[in-house]
Amino acid sequence: MKLLDCNDWIFLNSIIYKIHSIEDLTAMRRSFLELIKLLIPYDIATFYLANAGDSHLLGHPVGVNVSDEELQEYTDHFEDIDYTRWVFISARSMAYRETDLFPDSVREETALYKEMYAPNNIHFSAQLSIVHSEVFLGIISLYRSKEKADFSERDLFVLDMVKDHLAYRLFKESKTEAPSASAGNQIDPSAYAVRFNLTQREAEVFELLFGDLTDDEICSKLFIGSNTLKKHILSIYKKTGVKSRIQLYKLIK
Repeated sequence: MKLLDCNDWIFLNSIIYKIHSIEDLTAMRRSFLELIKLLIPYDIATFYLANAGDSHLLGHPVGVNVSDEELQEYTDHFEDIDYTRWVFISARSMAYRETDLFPDSVREETALYKEMYAPNNIHFSAQLSIVHSEVFLGIISLYRSKEKADFSERDLFVLDMVKDHLAYRLFKESKTEAPSASAGNQIDPSAYAVRFNLTQREAEVFELLFGDLTDDEICSKLFIGSNTLKKHILSIYKKTGVKSRIQLYKLIK
């Protein structure tokens, strides 16, 4: 089945160009939401980044057809009752519909649906969780009212086509803000091992997280498997009081 025609591909290519060419990240995200509506019609859209500032997982939102107060209300209240939060910590980018995760009979009984969806006349959602090198970087949510059709396989295909471009752009932004051990800003693992009560292996992982290495390269350097690395990283997060690698970067910066 043909999902996109020639004009769709041309327009999609122009969106991808803007992802990489608009320098200001907030302007890029807002432009993306406005342009993607021409390929995936929606009523409301939001684009949150992984938050490095406090206990909230998400922050720095932009949206279309939603107020700044409503965007902030999500992080202040609804994030904690969002039944899709487990997708945020997936090891890869993922485009999905909420209806593929839970049936309406379940969704409509949740606090999130009753307190956020119903009052704003939204029912369907398509989301894109953005991940690079197993680091969660942000999430895009597109919403429609119940009177309209659910998001289609074509809509998910469009999101799938842009996910790697968005992931790379957000990852570059996060690395620009983060300290880098390979850029002359050396991380002293022994000092942080004492400060956060890290084991010797956790201190080694801690140091390598600040280099320009992928998770696979860290595993190869330490002769450990990916699951072992994840366990060390989660232990480091717990001991340092952060929830993501970006928060860890900000903590040390």
